[in-house]
Amino acid sequence: MQIPSTGSFRGCHFEGDAEFRFCRIGEANFGDKNNVTVISGIGDFRSCTFLPGRANFEYIVLRGESSFVDTTFGRAGASFRFAHLAGTADFNYVNSQGPLDLNHTYIPALRFQWQNIRDAVVDAHPDTRTYAMLNAQSKASGDLEGVRDTSFLLERERYRALMSSSLPDF
Repeated sequence: MQIPSTGSFRGCHFEGDAEFRFCRIGEANFGDKNNVTVISGIGDFRSCTFLPGRANFEYIVLRGESSFVDTTFGRAGASFRFAHLAGTADFNYVNSQGPLDLNHTYIPALRFQWQNIRDAVVDAHPDTRTYAMLNAQSKASGDLEGVRDTSFLLERERYRALMSSSLPDF
């Protein structure tokens, strides 16, 4: 599938698997809070390229496994904000030139190499819950370098939140 400009899949309901493997889409929109896209089976986005625009997976519901292995996101990045990835989500070898926003995303089983997605995730300014999730997933996969780095980033974000809160009035 090749869509050189914008591909909009907002509000679509895929009863089975959704095969997007090897797609090339300029800018992709898979939903928003008023137009949720649901994929009941496997969401296969392996080796997709989303250039030069943004890949918007906000509010998408992936009920089965999903694979973004070897997917490329351009300088505008990708957003999975408020997405629900119920099955195993495989982000191994993801290449994102822009921010990779995972804030408020439900991902109980995420496969990834922290060093591959680190810069893109940090560019999206994750909150403490996102860092905590990535830290837990790094621990589960045995990625010691990922555990150390996400632990540091989590504590740094907690410190920033503490410092930005106002002092009590006496």
